[in-house]
Amino acid sequence: PNQSSAPWQAVEVRDLGLSGWALVDQPLTLRSSVLPRRALASADPIDSVELEVTLEQRREGEECYRPLCKATVDVARQHAAAPPPWTRPADADLDDDPYASGALFHGPSLRQLSELRTGSSGSSALLDAGAALAAGVPRGALHQALLDAALHGIPHDALHRWAPGADPERLGYPLRVTRARFFAEAPESGPVRCEARFRGLEAGGQLARFDVQLIVGSGERDPAQRDGFRDERVWAELSLLEALLPMGRQGRWRSRGPRRRR
Repeated sequence: PNQSSAPWQAVEVRDLGLSGWALVDQPLTLRSSVLPRRALASADPIDSVELEVTLEQRREGEECYRPLCKATVDVARQHAAAPPPWTRPADADLDDDPYASGALFHGPSLRQLSELRTGSSGSSALLDAGAALAAGVPRGALHQALLDAALHGIPHDALHRWAPGADPERLGYPLRVTRARFFAEAPESGPVRCEARFRGLEAGGQLARFDVQLIVGSGERDPAQRDGFRDERVWAELSLLEALLPMGRQGRWRSRGPRRRR
C-alpha cells in the first residue's frame, strides 16, 4: 500500500505530566493546542512528526485558562514492530475484585477488569476492551478508558505489598507517564491481558515507578503458552510514575480491609 496515503496515528507519548485535577461539579471548558515540533524522518513525503500537545481548563466564573496536562506525541503513518509479550508473574495468586473490595472507586462504566492475579512485585489482569464502550464511554484515539484500566491491577492503596520500603500510610496517584508506545490500533472488543510490574521507589520513597504491557489476542486460551491467548500480540507499553500521598481515613480503611480471596 501507498504509505503516504495511510492515516496519521499516535504511536508514542512522552512526558505526559498532570498539573491538576479536572473537577466536573460545575461547567468546565477545555481547550487543547497542538504544535508541530519536528519531523522524525527525512523521507519525502514525511511519515512521522513530533507534536507538543497541551490541554487547559477554565471553570465557570474564571477569566483565564489554567494548565491541565502537557505531553510530547509522535504521530506516524504506520506502527513500529511490537515487542514480545510478558508472561504472568510466577508467584501471582488470585486476588480480590478491586471494585468490590473498595480498593478502586471506579463506577460501573469504567469497571473493565474481570480477573486479577497479584504476585510479590507485579500483577496480571484480564480486561474487557468493549465494556466501557458498551457503557457509553467515548473511545477516543487511543481508547482512553482501556488505558485507565491498565492501572487497575496496581495496588495503589497497598504498595507496601510490592515495595517493603513504601509507607503503608500513603496512597499512589498517577503523576506522569514517562513513555507510552502503541503498536497497533486500539482494540474495541475482546479480552486484553494486562501485565503490571513494580520497578522501584524514587525520590526518597515519594514516587513509585511501574511498567505496564497490554496484550490482545483471539480470546482463546493456548495450552502451549503460559497464561496466553492464541495469536497474542502487544498493543501498548507504558512506563509511569505515581506520587505517594497521605491516604487519609478513607484510604486507610480500604488498605486494611480484606484483599485476598482464600
